[in-house]
Amino acid sequence: MLVLCLQSYLRVSQQLHTVSQVVVGTVIGSIFSFLWYWLWNGFILDLFVSYLGVRIVVVLGSVGLCVGFVLFAIRYWLQDD
Repeated sequence: MLVLCLQSYLRVSQQLHTVSQVVVGTVIGSIFSFLWYWLWNGFILDLFVSYLGVRIVVVLGSVGLCVGFVLFAIRYWLQDD
């Protein structure tokens, strides 16, 4: 929690975001994290444990998102300003 507060403070102090942007981001992030937790524990976890196909889809989807993010970050870092 302390790290999140420090990160929020740094975003505002470095003028990358306004206080209202940080507050809205916090609220939206909290709502999505609650929904993800509720959906995972309510529906997906039972299917994940029961069916191999669901495990494969979840793992491949997670790996795909991670690889996509890394490729995006590398491409962004290599661009000329």
